Amino acid sequence: MKRKLLKIMQIIFIIFLVLLNQFIMTVVINAEERVVSNLHTKRTVRTTENKLQSQNTEQNPKSKISEKEDSIVISIVSDNKAVLQWTKYLEDIKLQTIKYGQSPWELKEAIILSKTDRQVILPDLKPNTRYYYQIEIEFEQPQTKKSVFPNPPGLIKTASEKPKLNNNKFTDIKVFNTASDTVTLEFSTTEYSVFEILHGTNKNRLTEKIVINFYSKNGKINFAKPQHSRNYYYSIKATDVFNNVIESGIREFK
Repeated sequence: MKRKLLKIMQIIFIIFLVLLNQFIMTVVINAEERVVSNLHTKRTVRTTENKLQSQNTEQNPKSKISEKEDSIVISIVSDNKAVLQWTKYLEDIKLQTIKYGQSPWELKEAIILSKTDRQVILPDLKPNTRYYYQIEIEFEQPQTKKSVFPNPPGLIKTASEKPKLNNNKFTDIKVFNTASDTVTLEFSTTEYSVFEILHGTNKNRLTEKIVINFYSKNGKINFAKPQHSRNYYYSIKATDVFNNVIESGIREFK
């Protein structure tokens, strides 16, 4: 009887520990979100105060990141990756570094970008998980302080680990300047994709390849067509963020 009672008490204790752990995790996550929300509110107040204080002060646009410039668009999120895009361009940027992680206070992962990059792919993320991100700007002028945006860090939540149906389609494929030595190829898809274009004079062996490793719904390329070639062939492969692949098949133009 005592052994049965002891086992029951052990089971109750284990259940209690599991429930306590779930409760603590929920409190921590909610606390993080409240802190980030409060930081955003404080940032808005500080921004308003700074604008009032600097109305009559001349500012250098190359060393100042404005609210309009530092916006980031989360264009795509899957179960294991996210794609961020932005439009900011400052002439004196030396390099950009995006930092991200599962806590706004510990952005452990980092990707170094060039000064002209306007899109970044965060790879190998965990499904159904919150991630925080921030881009750090380093300027050419050494006396200029580094800047970060967004501030406080932005929030991404990855999707559940479920396969997404392949609904991607080519909506338009056009070829221009076929009589010229430089041919223009334009194409578009229904889903954001990266593209691989194969082309060449041999239908069974397209040896030339162009890769557009930038998620978009539209693509445009120019490639050199060999002189005096009668037939020329190409094919387009589009891969969306869920790694679904569609192909145009081999096409010909003269």
